[in-house]
Amino acid sequence: MKKKPNRRPALTAFYRSLIALVVGILIWILTGKWFVWQTRFLLSCLGYALTVLGFVWFIIRWADARQMAQREDNSRVAIFLFTIGAALISLFAVVVLLGSLKQLDPSEASRHVVLSGFTVVGAWTLIHSIFTLHYAHLYYYDANDTRQVGGLEFPGKVPPDYLDFAYFSFVVGMTCQVSDVTVTSQRIRRMTLLHGVLSFLFNTLIIALSINTISSLL
Repeated sequence: MKKKPNRRPALTAFYRSLIALVVGILIWILTGKWFVWQTRFLLSCLGYALTVLGFVWFIIRWADARQMAQREDNSRVAIFLFTIGAALISLFAVVVLLGSLKQLDPSEASRHVVLSGFTVVGAWTLIHSIFTLHYAHLYYYDANDTRQVGGLEFPGKVPPDYLDFAYFSFVVGMTCQVSDVTVTSQRIRRMTLLHGVLSFLFNTLIIALSINTISSLL
């Protein structure tokens, strides 16, 4: 079944990130009386990530990829870099928090491990979800000029929707390579290279964190 065109006014990348940033700041302020700064920071990062993911996956599920990709504002590149940076910073915060596990009692250490796990999963999902939107924009860039449409060849003849771009993005994120989708554009090829390298570093760091966490709890 084809998706119905999205007639609702959609928030641009700038406003989505602004709302998520406000959510993160509010969490930081409201948790000041109960948690140490490392925990508060992780909660803020998690709140930011979940808010952005809520917006992004609403778009992926309901929006028309061609229309939405052209509707994004001129700040999308800055927001893209900011969001990727925020995900990496949250991962650094996890490293700092897990480094203090031996100083905590077992119950508190367990809570920190669970929170760190959710934050890592949120940051990982956020990165590849943001790349999903960016691939769609690169594919449908200036769709009124047919020379600019494309760069990825998906199996079949149906024009790709956001879930197709999500498939491509998450495959790169999990395997650091493409599968049955062929890259035919220089711009998207360079973006895929960046995505693959970033995914490799992120996944390697997650493995290192897992090993370090297990050794800290033993």
